[in-house]
Amino acid sequence: MVMKIIFFTIVAFFTTSHGICQTPLSSDQSSNTKQHILILCLTTNKGGILSHCFNLYSIMEALHLNPVIIINSAAKEALHKANLINARYIQYKPIKVANKKKLTNEQACLSEHFKTFVIDVSKDYKAKLIHANLPWELPGLASIKKVFPIKIIYTIHDDNRGWQKDIALCDAIMCTSNITTDILKKNPSLLHIPIFFTPPSFDEQSYLNFTPTTNKTAFFNQFNIGLKERLVCTIPSNFYPCKNQQIAIKALDVLIHEKKLPICLMLAGYGHSKSTCELLVKKLNLANHVYFLGYVADIKSLLYHSDIIINSSEREAFSIALLEASALKKPIIAPFDTGTNALIKNNQTGLLFHSSQASELADCIAAYTQNVVLRNKMAQQCHDFMLNNFTYAHNLESTKNIHQTLKTI
Repeated sequence: MVMKIIFFTIVAFFTTSHGICQTPLSSDQSSNTKQHILILCLTTNKGGILSHCFNLYSIMEALHLNPVIIINSAAKEALHKANLINARYIQYKPIKVANKKKLTNEQACLSEHFKTFVIDVSKDYKAKLIHANLPWELPGLASIKKVFPIKIIYTIHDDNRGWQKDIALCDAIMCTSNITTDILKKNPSLLHIPIFFTPPSFDEQSYLNFTPTTNKTAFFNQFNIGLKERLVCTIPSNFYPCKNQQIAIKALDVLIHEKKLPICLMLAGYGHSKSTCELLVKKLNLANHVYFLGYVADIKSLLYHSDIIINSSEREAFSIALLEASALKKPIIAPFDTGTNALIKNNQTGLLFHSSQASELADCIAAYTQNVVLRNKMAQQCHDFMLNNFTYAHNLESTKNIHQTLKTI
């Protein structure tokens, strides 16, 4: 019995010039005889990029591409996800200081420390391709590519259109926004690069089959929130300026103090603009109507027990949270002129508003609040549209197409 336990929990630890790496090995992976593909997942945030990286890992596993995911040693959530799905992973510890100066993320990826790490891991796993996911990873990878034969696929996750010149050195570009895809395809300097619209990797089955373990009242009681028969509007997004939660708070001010509607707003996530939102809530006397939930691990239950899902962003590539909400048949409100419009069509699969107009958002929320038939209609039509266009099977085919184009399949 003891020998069996040891056999199934083999973990290789090795210390090199680039830090401590940890790679769980199953019984058939103790020697790296296969060619692998690397996925860089250096984010320390618990957000969409992290979810994308692990969903991409699962899809590449299904395609027998032998992925290995590289996670930041400081990212506890990434380590948890890796162990949860028994992923092949390596922990990378970025260098933080050089010559007594604190390094930016980009400077850290330009360091010899990072360069040596990537080349060593690529050699060890016979990797000829790496998936990058953050703009500050690109300069370092571009530098590596000049001295080491590796292909780079870069996924653009946002819609700020401030892409770096280094994308011209990539071998393929994946965009989670159809708007970004169209713009890049018209860029003369990128005509030589295959560019693909690939919505966030998403496994809808876990949402379609979801059954909550608590009722709505009990779920929110965990956060010390009494609903009192109010409808729940939820923004499942971290707090960054572009996420624009303030516009929803201003809309709620109108709905609560002027229209007297029985609603409340849940803000799930964390980030440096949270304090700005808290000050606005206090200023508008909305403390009993707007709730800051922090990081919510059980996102399925949060979405399930919400009545209306809102995306308030000024910029958004797509939003995996909206895909998740659509799978649970939740009515959605999103802004015009963002990547969310690939899923949300005004008055067809949801309601749209201009992201600078609190009054428009208030009107959308009021329309849903006062019309359950409209809520159910939009939710069902969005659900059907998602199943026809944005399922795991669609992502599988899209990823297969990309790798066939690059001749890695």
